[in-house]
Amino acid sequence: MNGLFAADNTSFIGIRSFKIDMEDSVLYQDLHLHLYKRLSFEPLPYGVKPAIIENDPESNYIAVASGSIYIENQVPTLHFVLTGLSHDGEEIKNVPLKGLELEQIVDIMVLKIRYYLEQNISGILRISSTPLGCAVLLNGITVGTTPAELTLEKGSYVLKLQHDYLQTFIDTVEINSGNHVSVHPMMRFEGHRLKPWLLCATILTLSTTISWIAENSLHRSYSSLEEGLEQSVYDNAFNKYKPVNYLRIGLLNASALCWTVNGFLIVRNISLKKKIFGK
Repeated sequence: MNGLFAADNTSFIGIRSFKIDMEDSVLYQDLHLHLYKRLSFEPLPYGVKPAIIENDPESNYIAVASGSIYIENQVPTLHFVLTGLSHDGEEIKNVPLKGLELEQIVDIMVLKIRYYLEQNISGILRISSTPLGCAVLLNGITVGTTPAELTLEKGSYVLKLQHDYLQTFIDTVEINSGNHVSVHPMMRFEGHRLKPWLLCATILTLSTTISWIAENSLHRSYSSLEEGLEQSVYDNAFNKYKPVNYLRIGLLNASALCWTVNGFLIVRNISLKKKIFGK
């Protein structure tokens, strides 16, 4: 899978008017406006938008296009400059204008801008996983499934990989211009939760054991009564024994149910793990 993803909100490339140092300047005096118009209708990488600027650009500007037109060796020449605002340095292209139509000049500048953006504000993130088919989320947004190759704007991203019955993988990746980053985690199997059922079964088993001890003690007390006592004595001893007997039976059944569910989930997890990882 291939994709584009931007780290921040909309970014801009500023366009300044060109300085013209030649006598016949009419043809080129609105060159920056023609460039702006073309970029407005021709999508740039990563959603970058053009904007005409006169003053210092704001923080959401990533570059400024400017330049000058002058005569060099009797040939009109465009000195086209792209100045990066997120890093030091600038890129320059000198274009002899002899024989070029206005639209051809704009074509050259647009190609230069596109190449600049692709090389200076993006990097490649390659994501794989074991097993494959995990959902890929960048900054909380689902962008596909593994394996994936994403072209990303320079910046920091929170990467999540999710899959049913697997523990979510979370990492922070830094994307630098022109670089490749590869991520290939071994996902951890999580399966159905066993701990609550195991804890429940253990507690019920202990409770059953305690109630069984109490039941046996009360039964012995009832059985050891001598003959010839008043009926109320027998009834009182039996009434103490009987509720504990019912309690022990209920706890035993509940304990057996929890152990049965726990065993079923263990078998189910083994089957799921084999199905997901293929072994």
